Amino acid sequence: MTETSGAPTVGAAIRLARQAAGVTLRDLASTVGVSAGTMSAIENDKVGVSIARLSQIASALGTETAHLVMQPPSVSSAGTPPSLDRPRPWRASSTIRLDNVTAAAVTVFHEAGYHGATMRAIAATAQLSVAGVYHHHRSKHSILVSVYDLLLDELQARVAAAAEDGATPHDRVVNVVEAMSTFREQHPELARVADSELRSLDEPESGRIAARCRGVYDTLRVHADEALNATGGAPLSADEFSAAVLRLAGVSWLIPPEIRGGSTLPVTLAEAVLRR
Repeated sequence: MTETSGAPTVGAAIRLARQAAGVTLRDLASTVGVSAGTMSAIENDKVGVSIARLSQIASALGTETAHLVMQPPSVSSAGTPPSLDRPRPWRASSTIRLDNVTAAAVTVFHEAGYHGATMRAIAATAQLSVAGVYHHHRSKHSILVSVYDLLLDELQARVAAAAEDGATPHDRVVNVVEAMSTFREQHPELARVADSELRSLDEPESGRIAARCRGVYDTLRVHADEALNATGGAPLSADEFSAAVLRLAGVSWLIPPEIRGGSTLPVTLAEAVLRR
């Protein structure tokens, strides 16, 4: 597949991000554990780069992996992005507001892990008595469930709005990934808890939350399938592509269990569609 003329590449995006951060090529190479020659080859798109390696580079440059991969939505023949004058709520600040106990629990879950957290530790962090915590939540598990519900409520709304705002299948996928990535940036601690504690949920809530995650994934998959069909034969399936872009957006916990264990695809495969 031929890239659109003048379209930015992952290598170019890395170079621009590095220069913006004031980091030398040699220092970046040292930080991520590769030679300066290899880093130069990456920036010049002479070698492929895995999602794991791109994540290291993004972290070293203080940016998100998705920002090094995604291309902005397509430009109209008039030279302006479609619907530029319309509000885009999926890019707005998050509406999630955590109560004192839930915010304290997220901090404790993040620091100690769900199984290492206690209601006493949550109470101390919230500066409440243990009885005060139980007044708001009946159990540690109910707090974790509420965290996933809050995340999924907003993610579902953002994903639907982002997809609706896309003029083409490609734009819809790019918008959805950007919406997820932006959401994760706004709630890094919540996102890390969500990514690590999904298996800590007990039934029946485990099945209910899994179904909600699947709903978000299926929305992305529909648009991913359309985008792949529009490329005329990209070398990956809709599930592979969907899983790859969810990893790039930093929300791999949304990948269904039967797909989550698959190999981490090279970023260049997802890039072929995201940057067409």
